Amino acid sequence: MRFFALLLVIGLLGQPFAAAAEETAAVVQRWVSHPDKSELKFTAMQEGAQFSGQFHEFNVSLELLPADDGIGLLQISAGIQLASVDTQYQDRDDYLVQQDWFYIDMWPRAVFQSSTIRQLGDSRYIADGTLSLRGVSQPVEVELELMLEANGERGNLTGSASINRLDFGVGQGEWASTEWVGDEVNISFDLRILRAFE
Repeated sequence: MRFFALLLVIGLLGQPFAAAAEETAAVVQRWVSHPDKSELKFTAMQEGAQFSGQFHEFNVSLELLPADDGIGLLQISAGIQLASVDTQYQDRDDYLVQQDWFYIDMWPRAVFQSSTIRQLGDSRYIADGTLSLRGVSQPVEVELELMLEANGERGNLTGSASINRLDFGVGQGEWASTEWVGDEVNISFDLRILRAFE
C-alpha cells in the first residue's frame, strides 16, 4: 500500500510541473525569414582586394519566448543553397560551385544550427552553434540583434559572423594557399522575419 501511496503523491506533485512545461511550450513562437525581403552577404579578399557576394536562396527559422523583461531567443537555424552564390562576376561564381570550392554536387547546402544563445541586453544576442559546410562541421559564433514590431507578427534580425574557409576545406589544391584568396570570410545578414502561425 505504501508503494501505491508513494506513486500517487509523486503523480500529484508532478502535475504542476507538467502543466508549467505545457504552458511554456505553448507560448514559444516560431518565426521564419521572408525570402524576398532578406539578405545574406559575405566579403573576402582576392589578390589583395576585397570582393563581396551574397546568396539568393536561404531560409532561417527562430524560436522566441516573449517575456515581461524582453524577448528570449531560444534557437536559430539556417539553410543556404550554395548554388545561389552571386559575386557579380560569373567566372568566379562558376568556380565557387565546383569541386575545389563548395562542391555542390556533393554538398549542395550549408547549415547552421545554434546550440546555446546568450542574451547581452538591448536586443543583442550571441548564438553559439555549428556550421556544416562541404561535409565539415565547425563551431561558429554569431552576433545577433533582434527587433520586433509592436504588432507581434513582424520584425528584423541582423547579425554577423566570421569564419575561415580553410577550416571547412573550401579551396582545394592550389586554392588551399592564401596567396590568391584570403582565408577569412566575413558574413552579414539582414532578415525580415515573420511569425509563423501553424
